[in-house]
Amino acid sequence: MAHGVDELNRHSMLIRILFGFLVTSIVGVSAHAVALGNLAVVIRGHGVLSTNEHPISAHTSDLWCQASKDGEIQPITWARFIRTKDKKVMKAQIDPDNRRARLIFGNATAAQAGKYRCEIRTEDGDLVFGNMFAYSRPVVHANLSDSATISASDPTLVVAGHLSTPKGNTARIVCPVDAYPHPYIVWYKDGLPLEVSPRVSFRKNSVEIKELEDSDAGTYRCVASNQFPIYVDGPEQEYEVKFDRELRIGGNYGWLLPLIIILIIIALLIIIIYSCQACKRHKGDQYHVAERERQLRNAEDQRQLNAEDQRLTDYKDV
Repeated sequence: MAHGVDELNRHSMLIRILFGFLVTSIVGVSAHAVALGNLAVVIRGHGVLSTNEHPISAHTSDLWCQASKDGEIQPITWARFIRTKDKKVMKAQIDPDNRRARLIFGNATAAQAGKYRCEIRTEDGDLVFGNMFAYSRPVVHANLSDSATISASDPTLVVAGHLSTPKGNTARIVCPVDAYPHPYIVWYKDGLPLEVSPRVSFRKNSVEIKELEDSDAGTYRCVASNQFPIYVDGPEQEYEVKFDRELRIGGNYGWLLPLIIILIIIALLIIIIYSCQACKRHKGDQYHVAERERQLRNAEDQRQLNAEDQRLTDYKDV
């Protein structure tokens, strides 16, 4: 019986310790400010092909956050946002009442989609932070020189210019898609799923093919998809875009381009040297012509002087 009482006392003591720790933890948490805000915004650009010259953009709502302590919103003295994918620090605009910090997107592109960290310092010196998101469906971002176009038969398909790589070399085909959440990418070759092999490997948003063979030529397609809700606590919707690029296998003429460059440089040097020599000859010819003209003028002047002297002599003799 005494053993049972001791056991009960030990359990009671353990419960009191755990309860005291829990109360202390709750009080400690309530003594500090926490971050509140709108969890996510959606970048709603129209189209699937974006370039630096013609970007797809859309007016996007602000991300905002604030600090709450014991149920009351706290004044802010400092705030910033950090985009986690590239650690870029973004300027925060604090409302005039110092109660809310905003990341103003304005017209945003899919490249600006991602996870953002809001950091706030309150008047009490508390540093508060929270994670927020800017969602975007997958959008292909291509260079203008890539001659990428949207398929006439499939508005979700972008077709890029071909890629030529010498036989035996390594080809790297990139799926140039911006999106958040990060898209799930599947690769195909000539309509069939592309699988990993000793020569084929996947690198995040690209596929790499080593020791190219003639059989590697064909059309490679990446299908990029992601899912997210368009409003808080709403159902997730799926978005998809496709990107095609033809791979052509050429002869091993990697030495040809350097040779052509060397020949062009030699030709330019010859042209420059010839032009300089021709310029010098032209200037020399101009000098000689001027010298001959000067000599002729001097000779003519001397002849006239001699003729005048002769006339004077003849006059005196008369």
